[in-house]
Amino acid sequence: FKPIFLGLLPSDNPLNTLKRATNSQKCIRVGGKHNDLQDVGKDAYHHTFFEMLGNWSFGDYSKKTACELAWQLLTDVYQLPKRSLYVTYFGGDAALGLEPDFECYHIWRKIGVPEDHIFPFGVKDNFWEMGNTGPCGPCTEIHFDHLAGQQHVPPAGQRINSGTPSLIELWNLVFIQYNRQADGSLETLQNLHVDTGMGLERLVAVLQGSMSNYDTDLFQPLFQKLHEVSSVRPYQGLVGSSDVDFIDTSYRIISDHARMFTVAISDGVLPDEYDAGNSLRRVIRRALTAAKVRLKAPKGTVAFLAPCVVESLGDIFPELHQNIQMVIETVNEEEDRLLNQIAKAQRLLDRNRLNVKGNILSGEVAWECYFVHGLQQDLIEDLALSRGLQVDWNVFNKKMKEEQNKRTAVDEKPQGHLPAVSLHLVDMLNHRGILPTDDMDKYEYYSHNEQYEFLPVKTELLAIVKDNILVSETPSGSTCQLVVRKTNFYHEAGGQMCDQGRILGENFSFKVKNVFALKGYVFHEGEVEFGCLQEGAPVWMEIDKNHRLGCMRHHTVTHLLNAALKRLLPKTVQKSSYVGPSYLRFEYNAKNVFQVEEVQNIENFLAHIIHSDLKVDRSTVPLCIALQDDSLTTLQGEMYPDPVSVITIVDKEGRVVSKEACCGTHVLSTGDIGEVVLISHQSIAQTRKRIHVVAGQEAGKILEKGNNLLSSTKTLSAIINCIKLSQNNDFFEMKNLMKRVKELKTCLMEAVVPWTYKQIMTKDLETMDRQVMALLRFYNKHTLTEKVKEELAVHKNNKYVIAFLRTPGYDKQIIKVAGKELSDFPHMIFFHSAEDNKIVCHCSVPQNMVSSTFNAKLWIKPVEEVLKATGRPLGDVDHILYAVKGDKAGHLQKAMSAAHKFIESDYLVKR
Repeated sequence: FKPIFLGLLPSDNPLNTLKRATNSQKCIRVGGKHNDLQDVGKDAYHHTFFEMLGNWSFGDYSKKTACELAWQLLTDVYQLPKRSLYVTYFGGDAALGLEPDFECYHIWRKIGVPEDHIFPFGVKDNFWEMGNTGPCGPCTEIHFDHLAGQQHVPPAGQRINSGTPSLIELWNLVFIQYNRQADGSLETLQNLHVDTGMGLERLVAVLQGSMSNYDTDLFQPLFQKLHEVSSVRPYQGLVGSSDVDFIDTSYRIISDHARMFTVAISDGVLPDEYDAGNSLRRVIRRALTAAKVRLKAPKGTVAFLAPCVVESLGDIFPELHQNIQMVIETVNEEEDRLLNQIAKAQRLLDRNRLNVKGNILSGEVAWECYFVHGLQQDLIEDLALSRGLQVDWNVFNKKMKEEQNKRTAVDEKPQGHLPAVSLHLVDMLNHRGILPTDDMDKYEYYSHNEQYEFLPVKTELLAIVKDNILVSETPSGSTCQLVVRKTNFYHEAGGQMCDQGRILGENFSFKVKNVFALKGYVFHEGEVEFGCLQEGAPVWMEIDKNHRLGCMRHHTVTHLLNAALKRLLPKTVQKSSYVGPSYLRFEYNAKNVFQVEEVQNIENFLAHIIHSDLKVDRSTVPLCIALQDDSLTTLQGEMYPDPVSVITIVDKEGRVVSKEACCGTHVLSTGDIGEVVLISHQSIAQTRKRIHVVAGQEAGKILEKGNNLLSSTKTLSAIINCIKLSQNNDFFEMKNLMKRVKELKTCLMEAVVPWTYKQIMTKDLETMDRQVMALLRFYNKHTLTEKVKEELAVHKNNKYVIAFLRTPGYDKQIIKVAGKELSDFPHMIFFHSAEDNKIVCHCSVPQNMVSSTFNAKLWIKPVEEVLKATGRPLGDVDHILYAVKGDKAGHLQKAMSAAHKFIESDYLVKR
C-alpha cells in the first residue's frame, strides 16, 4: 500500500480506486527499525512472529471514523469493558515543528472516553514510521488494562507505555499524513490515510482473560510438547527476576521462535549469512541454545515443535502442511551446524585460556564466538562458566554497538536508481492535461521467417524535461527526458533492462539511453544528437532491435529456468533476476549448489523446450483471478498491475511448462531463443544461489569455444596416457606437457565457456597435472639420479670436483643428487637449468674444510666475475645463474678455469 500513500501508482492502476481495506497478515520482526527479537521471552507479549489485523483508509474516512470503528469493534462486538480501555494521542514535537494532535483528543472525548483515560505521548510512542524514510504520521493507541477496577493498583497514567503487562497496547491507529525524506524533513501528503494494526496474539489474550499472550491456546500446546521431551519442570508463567533459572523464559523463546521459523521456511526463507536468511538463522539458533542450555532438551527437540505449529496454524496457512518436512530437515541441519560451531568455539576458548587475566574472558574472544561462530550470548556465558570464567560484556557490547552502527550506515544509504524527475514535476504534467503514456506498443512485434520486426511508432512529443524543469525546446548536445503520447520503448521493470534506440524528428535525432516510468508517465532519457527538439513536434520511436531481441530471449529463458528449478528442487523461491541483452542473472534460494549432472539436467530441459518450438502466449487477466490460479508463479514483493499480463508456455501434450505473471517482453516461440548455455553457478551466501545464462548467437560462440577447449583437453590427456604406457623418460617432453597443462588451465580460467564444460575440464586438468607430476617424480627418483651418478663417478678419485653435467632436470633435484654424491668433496657443478634456460653454477664446501680464506662464497666469487651474474641463494646452497644463448665468448669454459685456478692456489696446495 505504500505506493498508494505516496501517489506513485499509474492512473489506470485499479488500486487507485481502492478506498478501504481490511486484512490479516503474517508478520516477522527480527531486524530493522521494529526489532523485537531481544525482547521475546523476557515478557509476556513480544513475538518474532505474529498475525497483524488491520483496517485501512486511502484518502477516504477521517480520523473520527477510524476511532469510531475501532471503538465499536472493541466495545460492541468484542464487548470489552470500556473502563478497561485507555487511549493515547500524539503530544507534539517542537524539534519537528509538529503541534499536538488535539483533533484526535477531541474525537475520543466526543466518543465518550473519559478525560482521565486519555494521555498524550511524544514521538517515541505516538509518531509511527515504517523506516528511516517513507510514509509516517501521528498515531493514537488503544490500551487494555487487565487490572481495571482492582484496588491498590498504580494509576493507569504511571503504567501506560511503561512496559508493564498489566496495561498493554492493543491497537495502534496510524494517521499517515507525511513522507519522511532522506534529509529527515517531513513532506505533507495530499491525502490523509489510515493504517491500523492490532496483534491477534494480544487480542486473543484479552478475549481469553489472560494477562499473557503465552497463556493462550496459541502457545500452551507448544509448552506441553516441550515439557514432554525435556527434563525440566512444566511452564509456570514466571517473568523477569522471578524466573531465576530462565526456564519459563526459555519456554517462551523456543515456542515463539518455532512459530516464526515454521512460517518463514514454509515461505521459502532458508538459514543464511544474508538478509532474511541471516535473521532466520539467528532465531533458530536462539531457540536451539535455549533448548540445549536451559531446558537440557535432547537433540532434535526444536524441530520436533514444527508439527505442533502446523496443527495450530495450518488450517489458515495451508503452505505449512506442504512444507513441514523441509522445515524439520532445515532446523535439524542447522542444529548439526551449530553443534559443530560450538565445538570450534570451545577450542577457541581453550586456546585463549592461557591469555585470561584472572577469571575474565576477553570481550574480543566472546565477540568472535558470537560474530564468527554464531553462538548466542547465553550459550557463550554458559561455555565460559563451565571453565570458571566471567565474560567481559562491556567490551563485547562495545563491539556489538560498532557493528550496529556499520549496519545502520549501510541501511541509511540511498537505495536503487533515483529518477531524474520529481513527483512535483509529474503533477505539473497532469495539471497541464497531459495524459499518462500509452506504452502498449512495446508488445507490438511479429516474426517472419525467424526474423523479428519492431515497427516504428509515430507519435507526438508532449513534454521536454531538462534539469527537472519543463522546457519548450532544447538544442543539440543537451541531456534531457522526453514524454511522448505513446511509445514502444520498454521501461525498466521486473528485472528487465529498458530499451535503447532513437526518437527521430524532421530535423533532429535523440539517442535514448534510459527509460523509466513514474505515475504512469514514461520518460525517455538521453542526448540530442543533432538538431533542436521542440515541444509538440511529431516524432518516430525506433527501438534498438538487437538490444530488445536479446532481452526478449533472456526473459523467456528466465521463466524456463525458474520452471526447471521448481521441477528439480523440493522448495525454491526466486529472489531476483536481471534480464539484459547479453545475459541473464537469476538468484534463488536452495540448500546445495548443483553438481554437474544436475546442471546438465537443467540444460537438457531448456534445450528440449527450445527445440520443441512451443508458443509463448501472452494473455491479460484480472489480477484477482490470476492470483487464484495455483499454477501461476509470482515473485514475492513484486507490484503487479491490474489487469496483469500472464506469460504461458504449454508443451505438445497440453501440460503447462511455465506460467508467470510478467509485464516483460518475450519471444513469440521458444524456438526463437536459439542456443542456451549456463555459464556460471555459484553460492553468494549459504542458501542464496546465483546463475548466469547466455542465449542466442553468443551462446553458440560460447559452445564452440567450449568444444574447442574440451577437444584440446582430451587430446592432451591421450598424449599423457601414451607416455605413461610407453614409459618414455624424455624430461623435456614431460616438461612441455606440464607447460601445456598450465596453459590450458589459464585459458580455461579466463574463458567464458559452459559451466558444465568448465567443471569437467577443471577436474580432468587436475588429473593430468597429477599424472605429469608422477612421471616427473619417477624420472627424478630413477633416471636423473642414475645419470648424474654416472657423470660424477669419473671425478670421485679427485680431491675436488669441477664438472659440467649434461643430464636434464630441475635445479633442486640435480643439486640434491650431486650434493649427496659429493658430500665429502669441495665441488662446483655447472648444468643447464630446465626452469629458465640458463646455466646454473652450484658450489659447496664440506663444513670441515670451511675457513675464513676458503669457503663456497669465496670460491664462487671469481666465477661470478667471469660470468658477471647475480647470486641467488637457495637454502644452504650458493649458486648463480648465467644467461646462455650460444656461448660464443666461451664464458662457461673461462668460468670453470677460474674455479680451477682458485682451488689450485698455493694456499690450498699447502693445506
